Amino acid sequence: MPSKIESLLAPFGLEACAPALEACALEKETLITLTDAELQGLGFTDSNTRIQLLAAFSSISRDSSQGTVEGWHTTSDPTAATLEVPFMNAFNMIFVPIPRYKTLFSIIPMRVCDYTSFCEENGVKPRPSDFPQGEDHPLVNITWSEATRFCEWITIKEQEAGVLSSDYQYRLPTDAEWSAAVGLPNEPQGTPKARSGKAAGYPWGNAFPPPRGAGNYHALLKVDDFPETSPVASFPPNAMGLYDLGGNVWEWCREPFDSGSELRVARGASCFNDGEDFLRSSYRERLAHNKFRNNIGFRIAVSGKFSKDPLHRLTRNPWA
Repeated sequence: MPSKIESLLAPFGLEACAPALEACALEKETLITLTDAELQGLGFTDSNTRIQLLAAFSSISRDSSQGTVEGWHTTSDPTAATLEVPFMNAFNMIFVPIPRYKTLFSIIPMRVCDYTSFCEENGVKPRPSDFPQGEDHPLVNITWSEATRFCEWITIKEQEAGVLSSDYQYRLPTDAEWSAAVGLPNEPQGTPKARSGKAAGYPWGNAFPPPRGAGNYHALLKVDDFPETSPVASFPPNAMGLYDLGGNVWEWCREPFDSGSELRVARGASCFNDGEDFLRSSYRERLAHNKFRNNIGFRIAVSGKFSKDPLHRLTRNPWA
């Protein structure tokens, strides 16, 4: 007679993993909280197996494709995601839809802990920050090219593990999608450069300076108590359920700043900014794709197939 854990994993073809999990005396309630790092510590050294296990754990006790994990009622089907029932991937990242686009946004920027598996598998050593950061702080000192490679890596990992459909991919959000996520109206200007600073408003509303608790900005504004970056989601989300679209770290976007330019767009300002222009939701920072700073990170999106970027194309081996 199959054991309890074996029965839970059998529908996913993972019953061979049951003995190792049973040896740790794990219960179902514990399984759904396991992380990639914890599974590796339990002896699951193959990353594809860990991805499949994480996807299975997030599906346990679901009705159809839905379930509850750590207070979130989630779906494993990105086409069914709503604000109330967001999409959760195999890495326990949560995604919600944004207005005007068939695109899902991660509710938080990439954290230090979210980048660990990528670094371990690819022999990448993350650049240290010059100030203290915890595992739940936003990743910093990351280039546009490196952020794009992470998106390619997680796409390939989930597709090869059978978790993500080949019709979907992870990527950096476009400039226009980021505007929709932060709550800006449709901007008619043609390029990010033409749109920069034109639309009024800030992530917290229309008045400047920001009120207390509006986000993590420069200490001169006296709106928060963090000297540098803060743990993600330390402040309330916006109407779309998205955290930290203002302050904490700048976030890379996908396309060039202007036609024919190799400069890339970053949005949202950081914990080191206090200027009214920088904090405006429509402001665009522009940087070289290989530039890194201690106030720049990124947030990933997931969508159907998207046109390839001229500077970086999706391959089965992005580092070849």
